[in-house]
Amino acid sequence: MTTDATITAAGVARIAKVGPAAVSAWRKRFPDFPTPTAGTPSSPRFALSEVVGWLRDHGKEIHLSASEEAWQRIDALSDPARPAAVLASFARTLSSRPPVADDPKDPVSVELASIARRLSLTETPAASFESVLARWKDAYARQVEVTPEPIAALMVELVAPVGAPLTGPVFDPACGTGTLLLAAAQAGATRLIGQEIDPDLAELSRRRLDLAGAGTVTVEAGDSLTADAFPDCSAPAAVCNPPFGQRHWGRDGLAYDSRWAYGLPAQGDPELAWLQHVLAHLSPGGRAVIAMPPAAASRPSGRRIRAELVRNGKLQAVISLPPGSASTHSMGIDLWVLGYGTRTSVLFLTAARHTDPAAGQRHAVDWPSVHREVTTAWLDFQHGRPVDEAGTAHVAPITDLLDDTTDLTPATRIPVTAPPAPSLGELTEAATEWRTMLTRLTNGLPPVEPAGPTGAHVISLEDLVSSGNVRLWRGVSRRDTPPPDGPARLLLQLQEAVLGNPPTSMTTDGTLDAIQADDVLILAGTVESARPARPIEFGAVPGPGITVLRPDPEVLDPWFLAYSLAETPGRRRAGTGGRPSPLAPSRVHLPVRSLSDQRRIGTAFRRIEEFRTVLDEASQLGRLVATRLIDGLASGALQPTENDPIASPGKQ
Repeated sequence: MTTDATITAAGVARIAKVGPAAVSAWRKRFPDFPTPTAGTPSSPRFALSEVVGWLRDHGKEIHLSASEEAWQRIDALSDPARPAAVLASFARTLSSRPPVADDPKDPVSVELASIARRLSLTETPAASFESVLARWKDAYARQVEVTPEPIAALMVELVAPVGAPLTGPVFDPACGTGTLLLAAAQAGATRLIGQEIDPDLAELSRRRLDLAGAGTVTVEAGDSLTADAFPDCSAPAAVCNPPFGQRHWGRDGLAYDSRWAYGLPAQGDPELAWLQHVLAHLSPGGRAVIAMPPAAASRPSGRRIRAELVRNGKLQAVISLPPGSASTHSMGIDLWVLGYGTRTSVLFLTAARHTDPAAGQRHAVDWPSVHREVTTAWLDFQHGRPVDEAGTAHVAPITDLLDDTTDLTPATRIPVTAPPAPSLGELTEAATEWRTMLTRLTNGLPPVEPAGPTGAHVISLEDLVSSGNVRLWRGVSRRDTPPPDGPARLLLQLQEAVLGNPPTSMTTDGTLDAIQADDVLILAGTVESARPARPIEFGAVPGPGITVLRPDPEVLDPWFLAYSLAETPGRRRAGTGGRPSPLAPSRVHLPVRSLSDQRRIGTAFRRIEEFRTVLDEASQLGRLVATRLIDGLASGALQPTENDPIASPGKQ
């Protein structure tokens, strides 16, 4: 290696195939672990050569591919103010055969040529660039919005003529890294036209498409809305993932622009400006697919433009994708399909239900299912076949959409399945269960009596921890994705713990302790949230925001510990009044009681918690019974009995 390439702790974990906690443990246990050479105390960076040497000297596995090493070297050359610049230069270097430096006197250029030549020994230039680009996307995911490949493939399939390949020019006025145009090329398009406001990304996109052999490529740098590089372009197909929430998009200088055929977008509706920009570059009979934020379907400021699009038959479909589809936020996105024609109806479809539980992530999208459902419904809609499915799809006449709001949100337009009328047997069973709960409630609370003097002796949580009577540790700082053949362990996320849901995420870090019976959990760092761990949480590793206390059962009762922390005097002594109290072990105190007293009080706490649980369940079940009775009476499936003494004549 010829550069002082650096790597983060997460990068060390990646090449060693361990969890971040293992790297943290190595730094503490081994004095010879490489010292940081860059970064910050909270996010240190280490010399890659030193890390590789240390791993080798200590007999650790090293999984450092040529592309991973190349990425680390390229990242060391990057300018944080221009994250795409060095990658664009790398793409340009790969384009030469063999790779040579643009400027033999420029150290960066010489280094990029060295990296490219090494990668060319094992990979094609296109494959080399794609592997490095994938790591670049991971590193700059919070700074650069990138269209995920599954969405790009779906958008391209929707924009293609039904039953025919995509051959004509494809236009993308916000092409970014060129993912949409590359998907179009892979689908058969031989003429690609793009514009990108960031000059570095524009060159990156152009070079990427050239490396992929994508036919005739024209990508220009500039702001598409204020400085259109293709004013005379008329393409039969267009795809676009525009920047969402762009507050300053040039509205003041574009008030009389000819592109606003359906109305001048409001300052807060930049996506509708991009949409009309795309339509203005669409040839007669063409089709466009645009990624839109869900809010654009219902904002009052955009009602008039939405109504004009519907009235003129330009809107063909609105498709909601699952949460987590976008690369920089957890929201879902919508795909709007537009075109020229004589449409009298619009397809509304939601694919939000397709998540992949096996991935162990809250918003892991099952893309094969999404793609299959969307394309099947779109094809049926194009051919006039039935599409409607309760809760999933609906074809709405345009006359139904031209109301006071012209709300194009699929969830508001797709009918849901009405619940079946309740049977008398179901209601009787639910009512019997509810009465059983009421009986449990009458005997649920523990009997109490005035307590005698207990003294004022208290002990801090810090003293309990330092004496070894309580072990305290915090959850992992990040989530790992388990390898297909590696051991996976459940990971309890903070939101799951707060809502009382079972853990669904996974981790492969074998150094982490799992939650077990008699542990006490503190959520989001506030002592008021302290509670005993629940059975559904046993065996799971605590995630970020979860603190675990493990008391010595011969010294502390876990129920006594949890409720002494959550309630007074622990909260009162923390000195924060009614505000949430941060977990500061030196400032949180517990009363000193004998173990027998603790267990007796802990048993009472347990009974009170069980009472609360049954009370909540009885309340929910009672509401359900009442709702089902109303549904049954309103639908005519049920009627009052003749011998109800309360409702009989004279008892009104």
